[in-house]
Amino acid sequence: MTIMTTVHRLDGELLRSRKRPGKKSTNVKRVREAFGQDQQKEIPIPVCFDDYNHHMGGVDIAEQLRSYNTQPTSFRTWWPMMFWGLDTMATNAYLIYSDIEDLPPISHKEFRLQYAWGLILIGTSPQTKIRSEDAAPKPTKKVY
Repeated sequence: MTIMTTVHRLDGELLRSRKRPGKKSTNVKRVREAFGQDQQKEIPIPVCFDDYNHHMGGVDIAEQLRSYNTQPTSFRTWWPMMFWGLDTMATNAYLIYSDIEDLPPISHKEFRLQYAWGLILIGTSPQTKIRSEDAAPKPTKKVY
């Protein structure tokens, strides 16, 4: 198994009690060497694998929350990253909204619809329109 982490150090290990896998395991030779005749054994396991095994449901929940994605098919390489970022921001906004007790409960789908309409209304309101001459930086004279 391969794992990539930005949270853990690579030198940490824990001793965990593990049962010997069945005889039809894909790593039968390694298992027999490690366990011998024992049915259960204390095995050193890297901390990152142990944390993944105990908290892997969080990744699945994040994927489920991002299931309302906005990603169209595109041949540009940066488009998927931009839409993934938008989806992640919308999901985080929903989680923050859900944690505020004073606000009425709302479904994730309804929140995403209101979020999208809010962005559309902000983008089309006359107060948010920027004139092109205001948006571009004004050239300055360089004195050498």
